[in-house]
Amino acid sequence: MNCPTNEMLHELVLNELEADERARVIEHVKSCETCRETLRELVTTYAVLATASAEEACPSGQEMADYASHAASAETQARVASHVARCRSCSFLISLFEASEEEREKLSRREYHLFRMAQIEKNAADVTQRALERLLPDYPGLFEQVWPQAEAFFESLGEDESFECEWPSLEERGQLVGALGFATSLPPSTRAAAVIAMTALAATAETALGKLEKDPGVLRQRVGHLARRFGAGAELAGRLSELLPNAML
Repeated sequence: MNCPTNEMLHELVLNELEADERARVIEHVKSCETCRETLRELVTTYAVLATASAEEACPSGQEMADYASHAASAETQARVASHVARCRSCSFLISLFEASEEEREKLSRREYHLFRMAQIEKNAADVTQRALERLLPDYPGLFEQVWPQAEAFFESLGEDESFECEWPSLEERGQLVGALGFATSLPPSTRAAAVIAMTALAATAETALGKLEKDPGVLRQRVGHLARRFGAGAELAGRLSELLPNAML
């Protein structure tokens, strides 16, 4: 095949290509130095974007390529191996560099599922942080309080690899707090932060999976519905329906 477009290489990194097209692009990249270099640059860019606020940055695209081909120093091999064991996104990206044709056939549906979940979580975390900064600026530290529980709750729903699971209806604020592992006697700000995190996760997931149209009007309506479903009052639901779509698009 001819060299894939930059858009196709972006979609390869984001795992948005159909299976047959993905296989053709990967086969071409393995034999084309120009496309391999472009892919390394894209991997580095996405790694930087995904870990800009993380304590431990992902390895660069070149480091991951060297690791996959066993061309890195012993120190780099050990460091990248340790990181890849903990980072689902990098684990998936390494497979793009090192998989043979036979191994690519064996790449499990679960690996792609986990990579997709990781991307949704990272995007939703960014949306949640921006919403908390706008809506609850006088309460620092709320993200750190609620996000780990919201993320764990999402991962429990994501055990269904088809993502056909239904988000639970948690109209009672006490039910939402309890489901996230909090005691029911929480300050209103923490309850509101939990609703914001869950709404951001649900809306981001539905958009990423193509279940929700990327149209501002449609997003506003759906975000408002999700917020109320997770226990938001009329004011918070209205604020989120105006704020979250802008942060997501």
